[in-house]
Amino acid sequence: MSTFESVKTLAYTFAPFLLPYLFRSFRKYQASTTTRRANRKPVPRRISLVANILLAATTIALISSCFAFSYENLITKTNSRIQTPQNVLWERVANIRPGRVLSPLDERLKDRLASTDGRCLYLIYGPDVTGNCPFCSSDEPRTFFYYALPTILGPHLLNLIVLGLSTSANVAGKEGNRFRTPVVLVGCVYVLAEIVVWLNYDWKSNMTSTVSANMFQFFGWVRLIRNVGFAIIDAGLAWFLWATATNRIMVITPSAKERLDAALQYLETTLSKTTAAKVIRSATFKDEQFHQKELEYWNEEEAKMEQIIASDTVQKAIQLARSHGRLDAEKLEQEAQGYVEIMLPVAGA
Repeated sequence: MSTFESVKTLAYTFAPFLLPYLFRSFRKYQASTTTRRANRKPVPRRISLVANILLAATTIALISSCFAFSYENLITKTNSRIQTPQNVLWERVANIRPGRVLSPLDERLKDRLASTDGRCLYLIYGPDVTGNCPFCSSDEPRTFFYYALPTILGPHLLNLIVLGLSTSANVAGKEGNRFRTPVVLVGCVYVLAEIVVWLNYDWKSNMTSTVSANMFQFFGWVRLIRNVGFAIIDAGLAWFLWATATNRIMVITPSAKERLDAALQYLETTLSKTTAAKVIRSATFKDEQFHQKELEYWNEEEAKMEQIIASDTVQKAIQLARSHGRLDAEKLEQEAQGYVEIMLPVAGA
């Protein structure tokens, strides 16, 4: 069975179960977003700090990707081939060196680049690993990987530190800490994926290249893809933390304890305001001058309202509202009476 047929069989098998689930999840997410759109929150200070850290890491990763091919590749720089004779290759290298004097690294690379296997490994692991490894041998290609492993893991460990710091409860708070496990897992999977690529790459793939332009510079490309991957992960996490912290996606309903604390805080605030209003009201009515001014103000307001209500336009509007059942005069009168009793209690009360 071909790959296409296998994929088609799997699609026919799982699509009837997956599509309804995905559709329901999308509708649920859409409804949640619509109902909670009014509850958007400002960006917390901690999340703003974490986003700045991640964006700085993203910038560094992108800048580093620009230097992925900045190492000196003697084979391509001298326009040589894998099969170029040893003396010709080093004659060309001497021509590009000041005073035709080879560097110490060049001297160490002479033995490693004497064979086609060594040159293929050179294109994979770069000049530093190939020239400085004391125990590596072309007969055991895996030894080059063991020597290069710390330089492979180093950038990943730094990025994992950034990811861990960005999802730490002490730095990002509970908004960031809720994603600590999946984010660390993504970083670990990324490390394992690169290691698998290194171990499974055919290091003899450049053996048949006849010109330097056709050689695949694995060492440069893997560094480029690694840094771009760091930038994508860090920028994606920054956006994800911002979106979740401001209730744009994955809104979490407050727990019963949080809702109770919020209700108690609201009641305390309301009680404080009511107490303050009561003190002001008592002070106002105990002062005869203030009390008289307030009565005069409300008497003037009453006269103005009677004047407005008596106008033809307002009367027509009232009659129209009553005819359509939109105006309950008795209920309105009761509410007004209650408001007056609160604001203007009878004398001696």
